[in-house]
Amino acid sequence: MNPETTLEILHYFIKTALILSAPFLGTAIVVGIGVSMLQSVTSIQEQTIPFVAKLFSLGLVFMVAAPWLIQGMVEFTSNLFALFPNMTQ
Repeated sequence: MNPETTLEILHYFIKTALILSAPFLGTAIVVGIGVSMLQSVTSIQEQTIPFVAKLFSLGLVFMVAAPWLIQGMVEFTSNLFALFPNMTQ
């Protein structure tokens, strides 16, 4: 396996991982900021509120985005298997 193929696979892996994790990271950031603003306005300093809010919102995002996530992972795997013949050269 030459270095170019290795770098191409690594680049494709990182790109796919970032794309597939973006909805979860974005949701966690938005919910976290929203809950912290709500807590600062109402002076409620309960530590479990952000955890529960993020848990439910990320669960909802997972249920909505599951088909897209599976499709992305299957596409990555099939493209990786298609590169196997090039790895032996």
